[in-house]
Amino acid sequence: MSKQLFTIGYEGLDPERLTDALRSAGVAVLADVRAVANSRKRGFSKGALGTGLAEAGLGYAHLRSLGTPKAGREAARADDAALMRR
Repeated sequence: MSKQLFTIGYEGLDPERLTDALRSAGVAVLADVRAVANSRKRGFSKGALGTGLAEAGLGYAHLRSLGTPKAGREAARADDAALMRR
């Protein structure tokens, strides 16, 4: 069995639509790479997201170290593509 890696954003989604999208793509575990896994958006903070995914039979792992480091996030906010790539 081959393994695949997908990426997804949650802008414009509610937790149910995110879960449906993950299921339809055959995703078994969501790896959350956000530096701070909190959200003002209902259902997308670490605890709520993990619980909702578990109830849907999907896994959740907060893997902050796989995300963009602070300097990269700051470069992206400053629209500095060269620094972001470094």
